[in-house]
Amino acid sequence: MLRLLKTDYKRIFKDKLFLITCIIGMAFAILGPFLYKLLEMMMFTEEDKEFLGSMFYAKTFFISAFSLSNNFGLIVSILITIVVCKDFSFGTIRNKIISGNKRSQIYLSFFISTASILTGVMFCYSLIAFGMSAIVFPYSPTGFSGGEVGKLLTILLFEIMALLVAGSLLSFLCVSAKNAGISIIIYVAISMILSTVTVILQTFAYDNEALINVMKFVPLFGINLIVNQGEEFVFADYLIAISASALYVFLFSLFGTLIFKKKDLK
Repeated sequence: MLRLLKTDYKRIFKDKLFLITCIIGMAFAILGPFLYKLLEMMMFTEEDKEFLGSMFYAKTFFISAFSLSNNFGLIVSILITIVVCKDFSFGTIRNKIISGNKRSQIYLSFFISTASILTGVMFCYSLIAFGMSAIVFPYSPTGFSGGEVGKLLTILLFEIMALLVAGSLLSFLCVSAKNAGISIIIYVAISMILSTVTVILQTFAYDNEALINVMKFVPLFGINLIVNQGEEFVFADYLIAISASALYVFLFSLFGTLIFKKKDLK
């Protein structure tokens, strides 16, 4: 198993597309906040800023940087899908089976490497974007206080869980389709649908307790609830949202393993 993981990580890190992904991420993280600052100085009055709410704050950059349906998040998902699907197009997967490795171990290594690389890249990107934005923007309208540390760590935990869900979904799609193009189309469609549904439901859920309880099981929506209702959330709410993300990871991994065991790789 460790040998499979080492092989998968080595293959991904050596791929030129991975290097391109890191370069694009650095450019977005470093230049993005300064471009927003320039936009703020050129186009928005104080009244506009009040209307836009928390758009021009470092905390907003930190949270939005984790989004997999916008800007770099979408780019990194597409590029990583292309990289990991090369296992199928180059016949690497078949060679692993011929070498005597169990299919369950091959898929587990495939999932761990994909999910951890996606999570690691997005984590580094978000931290750099947060640091750069803190240079040109205030932290939040109320400033930074001791209580914000716990809130940031909670947000970080939920965002990492959401990234692991995305990584498990990508692994599942790559194994099911064995094709980067098809996997990307399906993944982008799912991401856009979830993002759109989340934005729409945000408008109604905060006044509907029953809907809030249902939406706690949606990773994208759970983070919005925490950010906007942090003090009103209790431990059970956090546990539900974390457990839901863990369940998605488990189900995608389970079904991915079952499909991979029956997959014809000739």
